[in-house]
Amino acid sequence: TPKVTNPPVYTGISLYGTAVDGGVSLNWNVSGVDTSNGFKIVWNKTGNPVFGVDNAKYISDGSTRSMTVPIDAKSGKTLYFKVCRYVPDGHTCDNYSNQIAITY
Repeated sequence: TPKVTNPPVYTGISLYGTAVDGGVSLNWNVSGVDTSNGFKIVWNKTGNPVFGVDNAKYISDGSTRSMTVPIDAKSGKTLYFKVCRYVPDGHTCDNYSNQIAITY
C-alpha cells in the first residue's frame, strides 16, 4: 500500500456553499488557524479534492470568508469543494476544510 507522507489536516475551517447561476457561492469560517497567506479553493468531480492535483483558485487575502467561483457545470452534475490554508513555502496547503458537494 502507498504511504501518505503528509496527509491533509481537517481542522479549523468550516465550509458551506450553494449553487448559483454560473458558479458556486462559497462561505467559510476559520477558527484557530493562521490564514495570513490566503486560501486555495479546490474542487473536482470525484470527491476529496486536493491542492496540486485538482482545480484550484487562489485567494491572497487571508481575511476573505466568501467567494463566488465561476463554474461551467452541466445540470445534474456534482462537484466537490474544499478550502485549504495556503502555505507559500513549499507551494502547498496544510489545513483543509470539510468537503461539500454541490449538484447543479
